[in-house]
Amino acid sequence: MPRNEIFLASEIWLSAGGADHFYDPAYMREQCEISLYDLQTDVIDLYYFHHCDFGPNDEYFDDALANMRRFREEGKIRFIGLSDWDSRKIMKFIDRVDPDACSRSASHQ
Repeated sequence: MPRNEIFLASEIWLSAGGADHFYDPAYMREQCEISLYDLQTDVIDLYYFHHCDFGPNDEYFDDALANMRRFREEGKIRFIGLSDWDSRKIMKFIDRVDPDACSRSASHQ
């Protein structure tokens, strides 16, 4: 099937890996690049924030959002998604993210 007939969605990983937190800018970039490589594509159609845990007092939010917007400007992603297990958290960030798509994940245990 030709790539233009496939809509690819992915998300920032649930693990912080070796970073101090999930939304560390360098780690986000690494994750995006790995996803592009693994999906064998130059662009991810929809790239989600996997969850709305942006650290104590949401201190990592601004940098995380700037990074996602930068990925879009660079042509690495087309659309930004917002996801969480708790719809109240999605609603807390929806106006500031202005996502192209939202998804409430199944309960995480």
